[in-house]
Amino acid sequence: MILAGHVQGLCQTAFRAELTAVYQALCWAKDKCLRVRLWCDCQGVVRGVRKLLRGGRVHPNRAHSELWQGIASILRNADFEVQIIKVVSHCKVESATTPEEEWAYWHNTLTDQAASYVNEKRSPAFWQAWTNLSKALDERRRLHAAVLLMLLKQSKLANQDQPRVPRPLQQARPGIDVAMPAVPQAWKLPSKMFQRYGRANVEAVHNWWQECGRDALSGTSEIQMVAGVQLFFDFAWTTGHLGPFLHRKRWFSQCTDLPAGGVTGWGDRVKAFLLLWRAYMKCQGISIPHKMARPTGISIGKFLVCYFLRWQGTKVARVDNHILQTLGRQAVSSRDFSCLTPN
Repeated sequence: MILAGHVQGLCQTAFRAELTAVYQALCWAKDKCLRVRLWCDCQGVVRGVRKLLRGGRVHPNRAHSELWQGIASILRNADFEVQIIKVVSHCKVESATTPEEEWAYWHNTLTDQAASYVNEKRSPAFWQAWTNLSKALDERRRLHAAVLLMLLKQSKLANQDQPRVPRPLQQARPGIDVAMPAVPQAWKLPSKMFQRYGRANVEAVHNWWQECGRDALSGTSEIQMVAGVQLFFDFAWTTGHLGPFLHRKRWFSQCTDLPAGGVTGWGDRVKAFLLLWRAYMKCQGISIPHKMARPTGISIGKFLVCYFLRWQGTKVARVDNHILQTLGRQAVSSRDFSCLTPN
């Protein structure tokens, strides 16, 4: 059964369409009192439904709150089992590696084709209403931007004669005392990781950690809070490795190997590097203590996941100098980090 048509409400977005589909499917399952397994390619919808399944609450003022509240009401009073599974979007059936993936990709492709077919069959009256709504939204957004710009200019004029006090840089914290894991006799190259992560990526991490890992865990330096971005800088500078690159659960060591549309952003490479490094450390039988904190140094003014390591002060200073020279100030936002590169 395919429920097709325009989405209720002024907000005509793909996210609201995905959420509406989940709500209608749950309504159908409630009437039939059947166990239901939902397949969805929208990560935000999947996370939201799973949160409600764990007993989460809906905020009345959040976007699409009436749909979220309807879903929460069904799940709260349901006497049937509900499961939701994330499907990778826009994948060809030929790219599937298992029968389950092939089944999911095939049905998800059918859903996309059905949505495109229904969209092409909309009446001229709908498209006229859509055009009018789009124009009205554009006008309101321009008006809103003009009001914000006027307020910004007024605030600048009101404060132009006020003396500016430079924001002081946050200083590095003293050494931290925490129990560190035991260091093995030698770092082993986990060949079982080659198939998933790629031999070049694993060997690059192995060569880098062979050089600095022993000192980082049992050296003479004080224990520092080291963020993943600081580790990635050191990895890139030490090895000259351009990767790793992660695209749709597939790993690449060179950006030239990525398919069309592959993600090559520096921030995404940091995430991929940390996934690979943690998997490498797990193969070594080591778990490094970590927590959310502001990293050691003066160049990062944001709380990040930091690892307890005996990191050399010269490495911290090198990252500090690089960030401060690139930005001219501390990195305090995700946008700041997106502007950084190891080069």
